[in-house]
Amino acid sequence: YEKGAGEVLYVSAFAKLMVGAVALELYADRLDEEIVITNELLEGASGLVIYLEKGETLTIGQLLHATLMGGADDAATVLARLYTGNINDFTALMNQKAKDAGAVNTTYKNVTGLYADGMTTTLYDQIKIAKYAYSVKGLTDITAKDKYIIPKTEKFTVRTVLSRNHLVSNYRDTRYKTEGVNGLCCGTTDESGDVLLVSAVRGGMTYFMALYGGGVSENDNHTEV
Repeated sequence: YEKGAGEVLYVSAFAKLMVGAVALELYADRLDEEIVITNELLEGASGLVIYLEKGETLTIGQLLHATLMGGADDAATVLARLYTGNINDFTALMNQKAKDAGAVNTTYKNVTGLYADGMTTTLYDQIKIAKYAYSVKGLTDITAKDKYIIPKTEKFTVRTVLSRNHLVSNYRDTRYKTEGVNGLCCGTTDESGDVLLVSAVRGGMTYFMALYGGGVSENDNHTEV
């Protein structure tokens, strides 16, 4: 089923799934490696954050959980800068991965999903990207979690990362958790409204669903599209 599958849309929070998938492939053998946060690694981070601070130490695996489960822009920025030190190099890799997946109408300009001119996609492309991300070993092990604890660091108390996906977790809203759902990402920006990219296993089959332009209904506080 499709509606508006080829319409040009803002990438929005969908970007975080590509960041996580690319980073997990790049750093698959380094998940326990400790990273000391610096101002250089955090430069330009804005939006939804877990308040990373200069001088604290986190592992790559912890940063991946914060990015994929919590949509943390500061964690995504650090993961991207670990590649070459240059965000543009990482976004170039994201764009190449999108093209390799057949998502030829998708262009990334940053790793946060915040609005940038020309940073666009389609829902049909996002299904293709979802299939790529789903194939990355270990990714759904992260996105299927409802809660993840990042222990106390040198600068911050214990962080509890709660999945933003109500279909996976009951922590933020108890109405929507659904058996078989194991990802993939969700979020919101002013330009896009709520966006959701879902993977689910039913009867031995894997299904993907992409939604865009959601909001909160006036009468019952449910998310609707």
